[in-house]
Amino acid sequence: MRGLKSASALPYLTTRHTLLNDQAAPAGSLRPAARSSEQSQRSTMISVLCGDNAWPRSISTYQRNVTHDRVKYPMLGGAAANVWPCAHWAKQPLETPVQFSDQGPSNLLLVQNLRDPATPLSARSKPARSSAAGREWSLWTRAGTVPASLI
Repeated sequence: MRGLKSASALPYLTTRHTLLNDQAAPAGSLRPAARSSEQSQRSTMISVLCGDNAWPRSISTYQRNVTHDRVKYPMLGGAAANVWPCAHWAKQPLETPVQFSDQGPSNLLLVQNLRDPATPLSARSKPARSSAAGREWSLWTRAGTVPASLI
């Protein structure tokens, strides 16, 4: 079975998906899957984002960040730095974020998806590389283990 292990599989998957869609199913044999509401999906996403980190409460902080990002990232401007619902979130995070350093805990598991559009694999391995001074670490994949020296 070919999957998303490599970009070369994408044309194959597209073709298979098209073939499956083109085959007519007997009338009444398929029912649409239940869909969660868009509001429910957004509420879940926001509750995870706001519950995981402490967010600035000061509007002036967001104004400063937007001004900075407009210059640094002209394509998106300050859109990503603008106020999110988390600025008004009533609860503080339950746990403090783990600090990555050579003095911090050594039993951390970082999980990363190879095809994650928001955080590329190279960005995930930077904290590990910077905090790995004198420590042994490696990148595990479905295909096997990749030594840290090769990343």
